[in-house]
Amino acid sequence: LLSSAPAAYRTRVNDLLLTALSRVLCRWSGEVSALVQLEGHGREELVGGLDLSHSVGWFTTAYPVHLHPGGEEGTAIGAAIKAVKEQLRAVPSNGLGYGVLRHLGDAEAQATLRALPEARVTFNYLGQFDGSFDDTARFVPANEPAGARLDADAPLGNWLSIDGRVYDGELVFDWSYSRAVLAPPVVEGLASAYGEELRALVAHCESSAGGLTPSDVPLAGLTQGQLDALALPAREVEDLYPLSPMQQGMLFHALEGAAEGESPYVTQLAVEVEGLEETRFAAAWAWVTARHAVLRTSFLWGSRLAAPLQAVWERVGDAVSVLDWRDRGLAGADLEEALGALAREERARGFELGRPPLQRVLLVRLGQGPQGQARHRLIWTSHHLLLDGWSSARLVAEALGRYRGAEVDGAVGGAAGRYRDYIAWLGRQDAAASERFWRGRLSGLEAPTLLAASLPCRHPQAGHGIVRLRLDGGATRRLQAFAQAQRVTLNTLVQGAWALLLQRYSGQETVAFGATVSGRPAELAGVEETLGLFINTLPVVERPPSDERVGEWLRGLQRRNLEMREHEHTPLHEVQRWAGSSLGTSGGARALFDSILVFENYPVDEAIKN
Repeated sequence: LLSSAPAAYRTRVNDLLLTALSRVLCRWSGEVSALVQLEGHGREELVGGLDLSHSVGWFTTAYPVHLHPGGEEGTAIGAAIKAVKEQLRAVPSNGLGYGVLRHLGDAEAQATLRALPEARVTFNYLGQFDGSFDDTARFVPANEPAGARLDADAPLGNWLSIDGRVYDGELVFDWSYSRAVLAPPVVEGLASAYGEELRALVAHCESSAGGLTPSDVPLAGLTQGQLDALALPAREVEDLYPLSPMQQGMLFHALEGAAEGESPYVTQLAVEVEGLEETRFAAAWAWVTARHAVLRTSFLWGSRLAAPLQAVWERVGDAVSVLDWRDRGLAGADLEEALGALAREERARGFELGRPPLQRVLLVRLGQGPQGQARHRLIWTSHHLLLDGWSSARLVAEALGRYRGAEVDGAVGGAAGRYRDYIAWLGRQDAAASERFWRGRLSGLEAPTLLAASLPCRHPQAGHGIVRLRLDGGATRRLQAFAQAQRVTLNTLVQGAWALLLQRYSGQETVAFGATVSGRPAELAGVEETLGLFINTLPVVERPPSDERVGEWLRGLQRRNLEMREHEHTPLHEVQRWAGSSLGTSGGARALFDSILVFENYPVDEAIKN
């Protein structure tokens, strides 16, 4: 009752005790519900940092609960547990406000509560006393009778009062009742039936797969029926919540690609390492996986859900595996060709998005390096649904830091930021304010900026191409010096140059291009250390002036980018919809832009070098 049983339905002990009691009372009374007065300790944390655990005074709360364990005889125990649990979770602040409204509220509130039916059964579970009386305790409960606590003629607190506690490993209940209302055999029968109901309830919980209830996964926004239809193993699922807008778009295209035999949004990092201890590295990677929920995430979609959800699992399989190629006799170009083919096979395998983990690390043994140390090719393949570039760098840094025994965020094993907090933050944002911002920002754009239309391809081909332009150290330093002199970032300088180029090629006075933003809200605690997919792509709308100095315009561009920070969580498809029918972007008919600038500054290379 205290250990294994609560795990089945993620209950507290009180949930199970009250489920059993309500079922017994309903069977005895023939009613479908039971009205019970609960007593609580009253030491609720009303505001952060308010700790009343060592305060002396009268804090006890008393409040009624109307429990519906199932409605009819024979209702399954599991359904009763879930129903009572949710009814108890719906009570705000564990009933603390009832007494305030009942006795200190305005006249209307007092009259309304006074007119309600009065609970004639009081239940109070006092908790476990074993931890309070160990071998070093100066005082312990006496075994001999202490006598009556109240005078025989003293008024009773209720017709029936049930007080329970655990001491010396045993759960004991005292049943106090009014002889004027209840006969002794009736109370004895209720107490006996309660004991039997508790035994049946514990047996069910220990043999059942259990189940989730809406209060377990509040961000998911599902009813009990919808959760039951998903049939998720409650003991294995840690959390369930919606996708971010970027995740929703990626999932749609990933499923679309999978239907065509492709694996879009699969990312990969391949490096050669020397002196790597396989077991130690696998342990470090497993530690990071356990630390970050997003690395234990899979995705749910289909007709049973109004929108896709992501499920976090308590545990996932090992992500690290080893291949031994030392006896293959490959070297030089032949080895590189074989390793390249292996990496392509890993990417082509893709992932089953409904089955975690959605990442794999393959260590290929290659023999010994020049210094006599073990040589490996490390191939890390993951799905972009989980991580953006900054998160990937963070993961590598944490894993290698753990491998070296270094501290992570000041303390090895310290709590990591949670991606669910970001999802919850998204749900609290003012959509109307973002709509006003983006409508204003797009108002000067007369037409989408489509670079491809300005540079027609005479001989179109399938696939994509890559052109690399590398600026040497000297040129980069000059650009950085110029940006610093103008009090702007290098990113702003690059955006300005691209806006000018688009203006000249498209012939438009006002142009738009996409910019990939970090998407990490500054007000969210620990967001820089949180792993997940935060990035978003949004339009930068600019009208490069011909009569303004470059520095002034660039500073204005940077200021406008900073203004966008408060709205950079906005889904791109919403921005396109707000652009209106005049631009032809409503409903995804065509894009606002067809060029994107991504300015990356996450230190993945430094994490690997170190």
